[in-house]
Amino acid sequence: LQNILKKVEEKSDRESTALDAHKELETVVKACNEGVRKMSRTEQMISIQKKLEFKIKSVPIISHSRWLLKQGELQQMNGPKTSRTLRTKKLFREIYLFLFNDLLVICRQIPGDKYQVFDSAPRGLLRVEELEDQGQSLANVFILRLLENADDREASYMLKASSQSEMKRWMISLAPNRRTKFVSFTSRLVDCPQIQCVHPYVAQQPDELSLELADVLNILDKTDDGWIFGERLHDQERGWFPSSMGEEILNPKIRAQNLKECFRVHKSDDSQRRKLGSRNRQ
Repeated sequence: LQNILKKVEEKSDRESTALDAHKELETVVKACNEGVRKMSRTEQMISIQKKLEFKIKSVPIISHSRWLLKQGELQQMNGPKTSRTLRTKKLFREIYLFLFNDLLVICRQIPGDKYQVFDSAPRGLLRVEELEDQGQSLANVFILRLLENADDREASYMLKASSQSEMKRWMISLAPNRRTKFVSFTSRLVDCPQIQCVHPYVAQQPDELSLELADVLNILDKTDDGWIFGERLHDQERGWFPSSMGEEILNPKIRAQNLKECFRVHKSDDSQRRKLGSRNRQ
């Protein structure tokens, strides 16, 4: 659609036709994707529920409005951060996190492919803080704060990820409103780093973003080990993907043109929604 818009005049009949076609196609695609997504999410939630054993007060996991955002193992720091502790081999121990769109569940893996839940908190009550570089033993470490946990009190965890990208991915997933390195498209600023997809990519994890050839994305964050957190311009979907899947757009004029065409689409969508709302009120 953006390629078509580049060849038509603004506010022309051809532009209106293209935007109407885009809106209809987008509605069909979203409906199909949502149906598949709901079925997959329900099956996944049932599977997770069967694996959890609660050491604390049980939390119902299955809900039609809940889905998994990220899961995986992290290392939790044991005891106070002292030089004596740093010399021990048991500085960290494994914990396992299930992060849903509205809930965090903290577990330890137990025999039988089960997980024992020892803490939880609403996602909206999570805060994260990156730990300043303090040597190799504390590399990729961040602080996770639960403002109100399962015991109705504040709790903090010092967690270590396996890499810089994994640490950043957890931090952004746990606290999505945390400021990223670069500017978001939704801020409506004139310029922002952009990348264009040159190799299709299929997401491997819930926090990753599948890419189609020629997708254009704003770069919101990047890591030294080859991952980018991006926001696709045409649908504002966000997620991580390997930097090797795209080529950065260095020309500021092309970046500005991409944003301009994207604004035309979203401005049309906003106008259509306002008209529909006006008809409904009448």
